[in-house]
Amino acid sequence: MSDPRAVLIVLGSCDRVGTTKVGLQTTAKLAAEGLLRPLVLATPGPLLEAAQAVGLPTAQLPSASDHRRRADTLDQAARAADLVHALGLEAASVVRSTGVAGTIPLVVTVDGATSHHGFKKTRIAAYSAFRGSTPIRWLVHGRVAMSHLVQAGLVRGDQLVTLPVLPFSLPAQPRWGAARAAARVRLAAAPGAHVVVGIGPRHAAGFRALQSLASGHRAEAVVGVWIDTDADFRPTGRRAGALYVVAPAEGAQLLPGMDVLLADGTLLGARHPGVDARWAGVPIVATLNDVASEFVQHSVNGYVCTPAELDVGIEAAISMAMGRTLHHRPVERRRGDHPGDAAAATARCYSDILGRPLLRPVLIGRGAAR
Repeated sequence: MSDPRAVLIVLGSCDRVGTTKVGLQTTAKLAAEGLLRPLVLATPGPLLEAAQAVGLPTAQLPSASDHRRRADTLDQAARAADLVHALGLEAASVVRSTGVAGTIPLVVTVDGATSHHGFKKTRIAAYSAFRGSTPIRWLVHGRVAMSHLVQAGLVRGDQLVTLPVLPFSLPAQPRWGAARAAARVRLAAAPGAHVVVGIGPRHAAGFRALQSLASGHRAEAVVGVWIDTDADFRPTGRRAGALYVVAPAEGAQLLPGMDVLLADGTLLGARHPGVDARWAGVPIVATLNDVASEFVQHSVNGYVCTPAELDVGIEAAISMAMGRTLHHRPVERRRGDHPGDAAAATARCYSDILGRPLLRPVLIGRGAAR
């Protein structure tokens, strides 16, 4: 029986839509199953604390100003590793700049850039990090994000491993009905009011559409909530027309109160409310540049719209919600919605790169996630 492989995890950026957190949870799960021996490198701060919180062994990475010591630390850690996994493009840039990527297999998890503006920044950062060198594998959550990366010419399709998109409210709400009632109380939603929850950056067309819709209705008719994924976002509280703008952490608490989900511009996140909406039977309105569009059967459980059609799509989804019995039927959970499935895909990626199966791969999967 072979020993578990040593994997060096490098953290460099803290996204707002869960990529880093899911990556750490996946690493912890694979380590708990005896499939690998991880070491997490990060500068002191929230990321290092997050790794320690899930029980992973950690070491401090010197700051960017101390380039020589940072390079020495990475080089020493990599010498004992079979593979380096950079969680986020910033972490990948650190690895690449020290030369480690040229001597050891590299995996890069693409982090949570959003919309065209954020995606352009992601593309530029990736080209800058890997000019003249090709990473072994890129990991990305969702088919929509994968297609955007390939169409933009960032990576080849054969370099990509697609991980499942996971629910936004991890761990999943055990009692959705109770969580729904609590969320609507927090929103002061009147009985019969329709709560539309949107997600994306503030410059997205969906934000303007929801703001216009909420302003055009009485507060007791429509309550709008926007989960802002902009990295520099600061909560602004309630806005005109009963539209709340909240950070992702608060948005996860308010999510069960939704009657309709609007998604516009979230491309590369590990977690998305579209999974929660599908579980709860809530109609989804999504643009083609959002990962939620892959969860939508048009006119069956929602609508895939152009930016110009969003206002009509939201109204149609509200009518769809009114005409169906929601939040009372058994939750539908499909394969690919579970953290264990992300762990399985990551384990297969590692095995493929290393040229041999990881130890006890049969334990990785949906059943082992519970």
